[in-house]
Formats: sequence, structure tokens, C-alpha cells
Amino acid sequence: MTNSGATTLTNVTVTDPLLDGANGTLTGGPIATLAPGATDTTTFSGSYTIQQSDIDAQSVSNQATATGTTPDGDDVSDLSDDNSNLENDQTDTDLPDDSDILLLKESTFNDENGDGFAQLGETISYSFTVTNTGATTLTDITITDPLLWRLTAALLAAYREPCTWSGGHDDL
Repeated sequence: MTNSGATTLTNVTVTDPLLDGANGTLTGGPIATLAPGATDTTTFSGSYTIQQSDIDAQSVSNQATATGTTPDGDDVSDLSDDNSNLENDQTDTDLPDDSDILLLKESTFNDENGDGFAQLGETISYSFTVTNTGATTLTDITITDPLLWRLTAALLAAYREPCTWSGGHDDL
């Protein structure tokens, strides 16, 4: 934090709505006095716990506000900036993409007449298990299998929980 004005500021505080909630902490301050041109990089610090919505968005965006009091008793404030060409723009933290899916297809020969051999008309049953192996929430998951052209399973795979669908093929 830098006092870019021409007067000394007192009782300098920082507020950050992202860090004021249940998932964040903001510690430090207030700064008793901050002279013109002076910079303070140690008084305030914050921490935020990443949420599933942040992972899904692959980004966390927020903005803090610094407020100080002039010698005349007036409050002045400034929004945080991320050192880009835009003034007072929020800080964006990009999160790495961790999207991945696993499909397991298992088959069972159904020997309907019990002779140990495959004959015309006997069936094969298939079981599909879909697992979200990444951290990002997946939606609108479908399974397409050219052998099972009638397979129209719409799956809702929750975070890292397998979802299973079974079907069969009766034209051996």
C-alpha cells in the first residue's frame, strides 16, 4: 500500500469482501500513520480458501479497499489494482484446469442355455462406470457406444463419485 497523496494519512485500514467471509481471513492494521509517498507492505495480509465454484470457474477474482483519514478528518479511499494498464481493476488469480473423466466398460457373456458356448440369440450384458477423476464439476455427461445404439443414458456425475449404467446386446 502506498500513500500517493500529498498529506499524511492516519488510521489506514483495508477491507476485502472476499476475505471478510467464512472462507477468508484478513489480518493486520490499522496503520497509525502513512506519510506521503510511503509504502507499507507488511501490515496487512489475507488468506482465502478456494471453493468448488472457484475451481469450476478456473479463477478467483476480488478487490480490496484501502481507507485512511486526512489531517482535516476526511476519509479517502482507493480500490486495489493488479498493476495492469486499467486503474482500480480487480485482481484475478487463474487456477489450473483439472478436468478429467474415466469410463470403465465391463461385459458379461450370458450363457442362457448353460452349455459353455456362444449361440445365436444369447446375450452380452455391459456395465458402464463413469468417474469424475478431476477436480472440476462435470455436467451433461453422456455415453455413446456404436454397438449399443439405443444407449441414451444421461448421467449426473458428482465430484469424484462413480455413476453406473447397465445395458445389453442381444444380437450375438
